[in-house]
Amino acid sequence: MNNLNNDQYSKLENCYTDNESSVCQELLESFSLNPDGEYFYLKGNLLAKEGNFSQARILFEKAKFSGYENSLLENNLSFVKKQLRTKYIEESNDISSQLYSFTNNYTYTFWSLFLWPLFIWFVLLFINKSKWLIKIIPLLMMLIFSSLVIYTKESGIVSFSNKDVAIFDGPSRAFDQVREVPAGIKLITKELRKNWYYIVFPDNLSGWVPKEDLEFLD
Repeated sequence: MNNLNNDQYSKLENCYTDNESSVCQELLESFSLNPDGEYFYLKGNLLAKEGNFSQARILFEKAKFSGYENSLLENNLSFVKKQLRTKYIEESNDISSQLYSFTNNYTYTFWSLFLWPLFIWFVLLFINKSKWLIKIIPLLMMLIFSSLVIYTKESGIVSFSNKDVAIFDGPSRAFDQVREVPAGIKLITKELRKNWYYIVFPDNLSGWVPKEDLEFLD
């Protein structure tokens, strides 16, 4: 759903063409838009143009998570991720880690829509009295995918480092700093202590980070 009217779009296009991204940001904020997918996408574009790739990445991810559809969203997201070199930090050769990351890239709604055709397939095979071996294939697929989604979704939430974040060996700054993660990196975290989150994924970044250093999708 578009929040901008034609006049607002025209004003944004003019300042964007004039390469005045800071003016565009002020203009976008003055429109008092609801923070939905379109707002996240437009503001992400402005921040990317300024070179603030970490915050642009977070906003593009929020736009994607909200279900906002734009043909350039994936391209822009891929561009800022390349600038941040996230591939070398977020990706893992471990199969379980890859499945974990893949599953958390999509919402419950996406996975529900994905599982419905399998359910319908199973019902149709059951009605047609097909052999039990054929009927059990979609049922097994449904169980495997639903179990994977539930496990990964319940074991952590998607968050992003909103700046260069220090990772500690325990849920306090009194513990040793064990590593650091740059801004704009996607993390799967779980709150195990008040206002302190433990990094579940990527596994090579495991440790504790304070809540204020993280940005969440919702």
